[in-house]
Amino acid sequence: MADPTPLLSQEATPIALADPRRSDTHHLDPARLDPFVVERAGLRLLRDGVDTGTDAQQLKLLWVLIDAWPGVVSKDELLDKVWGGHVSEAALHKTVSLLRKRLHALGDGKEFIRTRHRHGYQLLVEPMPLDAEAGNVPESVSSVLHARASSSRWTALWVALSIAMALTALAASQLLRPALPLPEPASAERVAPSPLPVDALAEHDNPALLQLARDATPSDLALAAAAADTLRARIDANVEPGLAGLARKQAGLVAYHRGDYRDAVALFEAAISPLQTAEDWVELANVLGNIGASWVELGDLGPQTETRYREALDIWTRLDDAAGMARTYNNLVNLHLKRAQPGDAEHDLDALTKVVARLDDPAWDVRVDVLRGDLLDAEAQSGAQDAYASALALATRAGHADLAAVAAQRLARLAERANDLVLAYRWLTQARQHYEAAGSRGQLPQLDYALAANRERAGHASDAIAHYESVLDALAPQASPQLRADTESGIARLLAERGEHDAARQRLQHAARDARLSGDALALTSVLIGQGFHLLAAGESAVAAVALAREAEVTLGTRDSWSHRRNILALSGLALAATEHVEEALMKASQLRAEAIRRDDLPSLAQADTIEAAAHLMRGDFAPGYQALRRTRANPELLATADAGSPATPATQPSTSGSRSSWLILALLPMAYVAGRLSRH
Repeated sequence: MADPTPLLSQEATPIALADPRRSDTHHLDPARLDPFVVERAGLRLLRDGVDTGTDAQQLKLLWVLIDAWPGVVSKDELLDKVWGGHVSEAALHKTVSLLRKRLHALGDGKEFIRTRHRHGYQLLVEPMPLDAEAGNVPESVSSVLHARASSSRWTALWVALSIAMALTALAASQLLRPALPLPEPASAERVAPSPLPVDALAEHDNPALLQLARDATPSDLALAAAAADTLRARIDANVEPGLAGLARKQAGLVAYHRGDYRDAVALFEAAISPLQTAEDWVELANVLGNIGASWVELGDLGPQTETRYREALDIWTRLDDAAGMARTYNNLVNLHLKRAQPGDAEHDLDALTKVVARLDDPAWDVRVDVLRGDLLDAEAQSGAQDAYASALALATRAGHADLAAVAAQRLARLAERANDLVLAYRWLTQARQHYEAAGSRGQLPQLDYALAANRERAGHASDAIAHYESVLDALAPQASPQLRADTESGIARLLAERGEHDAARQRLQHAARDARLSGDALALTSVLIGQGFHLLAAGESAVAAVALAREAEVTLGTRDSWSHRRNILALSGLALAATEHVEEALMKASQLRAEAIRRDDLPSLAQADTIEAAAHLMRGDFAPGYQALRRTRANPELLATADAGSPATPATQPSTSGSRSSWLILALLPMAYVAGRLSRH
């Protein structure tokens, strides 16, 4: 498979940073800036060998300060060397502030940059060449711990287990970071739309309004909505039922592309009766298929969804309309795949392939390749990547940007699974630009969510938060409550990792309120799980975390969402272990393990091992706790793929596997061990 064409291919080029005031530092690359290593060539800031994901502009500025040490660098000089003098002082102040905060947070509270008022900025820590450290290496942590542990077998065991857990955390953190630095994602410039020409719309006759609504969907949804609403206000369904049905259908399409799937269902359902009265069977079949697609977007994979699809298929078959049959078979295959019914999916895919043979349309060849890849992927067979690559090539040659975006997303999903976060980020970025070019703005929130999850796994917290915020900006006020809930939980999770627990708590509280107002049970379940994990991460009431896990379980009810259910079990197990209810915690781990084995779900199996380790260590049962810890450590990457309740993801969106709770689990293990050790004395 050929590599994707990077859409953000411009690498940040290091500039010449020599400074006559500090002639012995300009050659440093890399440099030790305790406790960091700064690489000039790769523009990376490392802590303990791990890339911190610091912004390239911040690192350019840092190198100017390193080369000038111990001198002061003026603002004009920084503006010239870092930006070529093409930005304002406000950009300089913001970059310095962000860099200062990042170094302070990651550098154990040490101050690295001082502002010299009316003069500029000065680096406070002396930069050193790495090779100068070779002859002056401090005694290793492990040797010091070994010397201290010689007096007590308990202390020795404590040290051994602590080192094992530290290695586990380090391995997982390494796997959550990309191998190469990525350019910053370009932020889209927001341009205020021109006022809608309402008076001009009033001058259009009814057929012209309908055509305008069709032509403007989805490229200009505001104009499409205005045209459809103007038409709906004019039409009397008793006089012109066919036109009334089409106006409602078009308004439903606008709501669908905006992500307002519940409104879309209501509008499509309202179109059925007038279209039946008008005996417009083609549009009736379209509406029935649209209802099924909207239910899928809402996460409803139940019988009513398939019933609507089958009703549409029956009409298309009686009309002998190959294109309509192809659309419906496509929807049915996706529905079967979401239900984990590969046999039914293969049956309908074979039927689709036969229908597509009657169509001279390359777009359908692309869709068949994508679905074939999905089926191979679902059955864990080889060939999925080749199918997606073929789909992308066909879509590119035919100029179908939206289908090229679908294929790129599928390739991103495979790259994520292979833990190649750099490649996955490039595919997702490419997919986003394809959707923008196609005018499919309704897909952008899901793309931004996937990009945020990717950046979070890669350790780029600031980029992740920016992408999460883009999701919220793009969503309509009442649209996609589960996606909104998962996005708010993602931001809260990153804030908690930075120690901003008050901000994280407020975010989750607002998300819980919005989820309750929406009436979406899956959205509320996601937030409750996030609140429970946050309580444990912040060192707050584990008893309250147990209560939140139980509330989440009641809220979820009998809904078929394994991603939510497994995280409820994980939250319950960890919270019970933290409250020293070890037997109950082990029972939760056992339930999670049994279901993970049945589903062949390795990330959930790793979660079960971790809960078991925490429970045993909390009680002081070191042997079984250590064995469970070793099982988790043997596959640390599994923790990096455990995700909390993921949003109701459309068929064109790969599931975003990101570390939702592994950071908490790894943080809890040492605390559990210490508590268990103390209980044995």
